[in-house]
Amino acid sequence: MDSSIDFHKFSKGETCTTTGCRSRYYYIQDGKRVCKSHGHVQEGFTQVAADEDDFNTEGRKTRKRRKEAAATGIVYDGIEAIKLYAQCWQVVLRKQAMWLISARGMPPELETVIRDLWAVRIRNIRGIGEDERGARDGYGFSSTSEGETEGEDDGVGMEMSRRHRKIAREKGLPKLIESLALCYMAILLLRLPVSVGDLQKWAEQHEIPYFRVIRDIPADMKSHLPPKYYSALETRSSLRRGRLQQCIGELMVNFTTNFNILFPPLNTPLIIFRFVKDLCLPLEIYGSCCHLAEALGIRFQYPKTLSRHKLSEYPELQVAALVVISTKLLQPFDNMIRTPESLKDPSALRVDWDGWSGMAAEGGDATPGQEAKVTEADVFNMSGDMLDRYLDWYNQTWSGERDSKVSQQILDLFPIEDSPNLLGTNQEIAMSVSERLGRVQSRLKVQKPISTNDEQYVATINRPGAFYKRWQRDGDLSENERAFVAKTAENAGTTVDILIRTVYSLEQRLHDIASGEERLEVEH
Repeated sequence: MDSSIDFHKFSKGETCTTTGCRSRYYYIQDGKRVCKSHGHVQEGFTQVAADEDDFNTEGRKTRKRRKEAAATGIVYDGIEAIKLYAQCWQVVLRKQAMWLISARGMPPELETVIRDLWAVRIRNIRGIGEDERGARDGYGFSSTSEGETEGEDDGVGMEMSRRHRKIAREKGLPKLIESLALCYMAILLLRLPVSVGDLQKWAEQHEIPYFRVIRDIPADMKSHLPPKYYSALETRSSLRRGRLQQCIGELMVNFTTNFNILFPPLNTPLIIFRFVKDLCLPLEIYGSCCHLAEALGIRFQYPKTLSRHKLSEYPELQVAALVVISTKLLQPFDNMIRTPESLKDPSALRVDWDGWSGMAAEGGDATPGQEAKVTEADVFNMSGDMLDRYLDWYNQTWSGERDSKVSQQILDLFPIEDSPNLLGTNQEIAMSVSERLGRVQSRLKVQKPISTNDEQYVATINRPGAFYKRWQRDGDLSENERAFVAKTAENAGTTVDILIRTVYSLEQRLHDIASGEERLEVEH
């Protein structure tokens, strides 16, 4: 037998398949396994030549690639996360613009103006703006200077430099509230008669996309957001009064200082008229507001520099404060008799403030947007209609955004009827302005005038404006005064305390003007 033949040993427990042969070795001949001892050909074995391409493939496992599953699990970081957050923020801004156009009938040009303002705003975001060098030179909000990172070649210095850049990028990121501010700035540029209070109310009543706006972001985008950016888009509380006013002022100062963009004054005649109409006040209040604004030299324009403590610089707060001052002059809330000189006097018609306050309190428990403030204790005091309304709101706000883990057969046992549109329900609850205005006007009382030439005239008679009362805090207000100031503050999108301070500030300026005129008269 040729010595060059390679012999192999059968596997453990195996021998030659021929009966009686117990050979334990074999060799390969012509693709057959042959017994070493007697040359028996083994049955059930045929060797096939191996392909060179399949060399060394034993033990290899082949798995089907799951690109989609792998991609959804990636959470972006660094500049990629910032870019994705900006894209999500842009989706929100566009949805808000489309809502204003479709639901509120604003002109289509509004979307173009909002887009242009957004293009300016992203220049404050490092790594996203068109001119990143310009952002480093002062366009951003970062306080990190160039000298803090130069010459730091060691590991600690490089780490600090990266940290500073990251902080600088995140400081320039827009907050969700700025989307409403950009919408208002675009409305102001188009000179539309829409106030900050309107945007505040729409956000509070969950009409404009703002509350839990993360639901409106496509799933393939929000799945990659880091938790801090995800939570920034998942607003679960109502918009705090006064915050939107402050955000608009700060953003306008930034646009004016860094980009030399000037914003026009308010469309004052229409804004004042809307305040007077919504508050169901006599039309004479409008004329009084215009005269007071002229005396104070108010231009109703956002200044180039704003101080947080100078609340009287906000134009719409000025409008609201002038409405309050004019109402206190012409329609005082106390029961003191102030006799007009003629029927042409602006105060000849007197408002029934008890009836006005009762009308303002109607529907207070069913104010849209209050569902987000409900606590566990409030549930026990809810009526059946209030519970239905709350559950409808919960169904539309929280349910149905994820695939339920509960079997569909179980869910079918508890079907949910199509809940009514909350926007339509809100309109049914809120009394129309024309209806409220009609009720107030029907209760106006005509005051008998007494002129100086009248026989009934006496020198001690009280004229409108006499015994003018000034407030400094909420505790100084009577029940009717508080109801009126609260409604005015709501229409202005601010708080009662802020409005009282603004009113007091303008009253002080009027007092100084009147005192100066009196001194001039005495001197002459």
